[in-house]
Amino acid sequence: MEKLYQFFSWLVKRSFQDLHVRNQPIEEYIIHLLVTFSLTRNLSYKKELVTVVDMLHELNKLAEKKELLKRQQDIKKHLGDYTLFMTGIFREYVEKLAFLGFYLKEGERAYLDVGEIKLKENQKDAHLFLQLGENFEFYSGALYYLRKSYFKDYNENPFFN
Repeated sequence: MEKLYQFFSWLVKRSFQDLHVRNQPIEEYIIHLLVTFSLTRNLSYKKELVTVVDMLHELNKLAEKKELLKRQQDIKKHLGDYTLFMTGIFREYVEKLAFLGFYLKEGERAYLDVGEIKLKENQKDAHLFLQLGENFEFYSGALYYLRKSYFKDYNENPFFN
């Protein structure tokens, strides 16, 4: 994992430098996100929640019960992470499915909700999630820039055709 961290650290820091962005907490968060999601088993939240719709459905069930705030927060965080990763690294795939606008909206909302929950609980990382939510489309675009600028030509990959 250390090599992956070093690899993604260089890519994120270089991309943020190219884009004239200086925000170390966001950089570190995105590096960790890329390392985590480089293991495909981490793309889904637990085994039962694989898609964005699955996660939203589970959140609606939990909201009706008005309980399990920690589980709601965990699912919303994963929803934000997943949509940021997919709209940044696999944007063409998300566009091909006509989900880009939906993912951008849900990712923004998920991070803002996590930030608000953490703010109410006086957790020190609340502002990080609020920033991710408020600037979700920008950070998604920054990841897309990273992928297009520093990864091998993705047109050779049949996943994108």
